[in-house]
Amino acid sequence: MEYLKIEPADHLKPYVHWFGLLRNQRSEALTHTFRIVSDGCPGLVFQQTADSFYTIDGKPFPHLYLHGPATAHSQNTAFGTYDMIFVHFQPQA
Repeated sequence: MEYLKIEPADHLKPYVHWFGLLRNQRSEALTHTFRIVSDGCPGLVFQQTADSFYTIDGKPFPHLYLHGPATAHSQNTAFGTYDMIFVHFQPQA
């Protein structure tokens, strides 16, 4: 599994806190569980691989979704290979 955090260009910093890339390209079927910390920031998430990420209740996440400010922690699970790109916006964005 690979995680990369990318700082935005200066002109985007008032709106974007950071960009992220999360990927697992290993061929074996692995399961990763992630605990998401509430930080009060909205975000935009794109997952390239279909049906890779699920909520703790087993519901799949869509390919592209926008989420509001996180006010409570959550837990997500990923299966197999995946690529996820996300934008972590500033709280006031």
